[in-house]
Amino acid sequence: GESNIGLKLIRDLLVKKGVDNVVLYPETPILVTELENDTWKTRYLKELHEIIQDEENTVLGFSVATDNYQLALDMANITRQELPKLKIVGGGPHFRRQEIVKDGTHYFDTVFMALMMKTENGANIFDAIFYGGADSFIKYVISDGKTDFPGIYTKNRDTGIGTKGKGKSSMPKVSSIPIRFKKVNDRWGEINLILQDTCPNMCGYCAIMKHNREIDVQAYADAVEEVSKEVNAVLIRVRDSCALKRDDLEPYESFFAELKRRKIRSVKGLYLDPQDFVAEERYRRRFDFLNRYGVHNLFFGRDCVDANVAKKIGRNYAYHNGEKCVRRVRTQEDLDNEKETLTWLIHDLKSERFNLDFLNMFVSYISTPFETYESQRIMIDEAEEFHNMTNGKYLITVEFFTLAPYPGTLVKRRFAHLIDNPILFGSHTAHWNNWSYDLGPQVYFMDAIFEVNRQFKSKEEKLPGYFDAMRKALDDAYEGRLQKKVWHERR
Repeated sequence: GESNIGLKLIRDLLVKKGVDNVVLYPETPILVTELENDTWKTRYLKELHEIIQDEENTVLGFSVATDNYQLALDMANITRQELPKLKIVGGGPHFRRQEIVKDGTHYFDTVFMALMMKTENGANIFDAIFYGGADSFIKYVISDGKTDFPGIYTKNRDTGIGTKGKGKSSMPKVSSIPIRFKKVNDRWGEINLILQDTCPNMCGYCAIMKHNREIDVQAYADAVEEVSKEVNAVLIRVRDSCALKRDDLEPYESFFAELKRRKIRSVKGLYLDPQDFVAEERYRRRFDFLNRYGVHNLFFGRDCVDANVAKKIGRNYAYHNGEKCVRRVRTQEDLDNEKETLTWLIHDLKSERFNLDFLNMFVSYISTPFETYESQRIMIDEAEEFHNMTNGKYLITVEFFTLAPYPGTLVKRRFAHLIDNPILFGSHTAHWNNWSYDLGPQVYFMDAIFEVNRQFKSKEEKLPGYFDAMRKALDDAYEGRLQKKVWHERR
């Protein structure tokens, strides 16, 4: 619980409203090994009974991303059977209102499906589902369970099916600064924070719920300075989904300058859009920024190499033209320029112009069912080129993901009829391949991506043979040598 920045913010807001008994759970993460052998259930029930002293006057809220939806549903199901009088609610980015009808088939959304879930005894698992920001959840708690606020949905008691509620909840105004600090050892600590989680690109496969907010640079710097006293230096990961979008580079310029003024020893990490570096003047400003403030960890979402795929999945680019934000799908020229720009950037970062003694760069790609053999091969070959630019203190890591039909996205709305299990939401993530084999050999290759990644577990080194194994899997898929898998094996 303490590792979730959003939950820490909600707790602080509830405490300020007079709710003094707020517990973030679990205190320590539930391990993969616990999930695999179901030992988490024993631990969870034991800890739950220790925490909950007043069943009727307790709200148990689950913060749900699509990746953890199935676990959250299992936990809520167990809790309802164990503590039937508890108020159990769900919120977070997984829950979206999205009506989809394709060829006469209605595809239910995540809010509807969650409210329809029952225990073996027929009891409703969730009392309410929250859509949007946390404002309505806070009002729900302090009003003792009133549900007439925007973004709160309940089951329609009159009909027994369907939902009751309307609108979307807003983000509450905040004065506290949510950061996540982890002490790695006596010398190093790691800080995760969000300055401005908004991205005007609005790509068709992006599931992040973005909220634009003004930040108090001094307050953020105070929070970082306070926790950094415990160690000699800190790694600061800014978790904004797309940093340095604006030409004035705010709010990052102000925040990093303040850290530098206070002489806080740190290295920084940012998530970046390669298209923001393409134009010469924009490249120069951003390169100088990375150099000036010691940004050692760069995460680039390359994602797509083919314009036809970009159009299908909504790989957009947005930029400011005066006061107006202009958004368009990336062209082939855009995508080709991104590759050239990243190549030049790596050369410049490794040169004497860049004053850092080490660098970690991560470049991600998304394989989709809409690739051709040629576009997928270009993606693999390009990733190998970038990886081979690694040397000594400069590490270039590449990773292949599969296109996920996350709830609420354009991809889900356009292609719901092409998903094997359209309402099995727990598998609608980048860790599964949920696309129908009817789409052809590319879907078979997407299955193989997981197998190759398991075979070569070292993401940093990409052991010899990794890219050859990817190319072999691609050839096998398009020459009909790969077999269909049952759904639970496609991950």
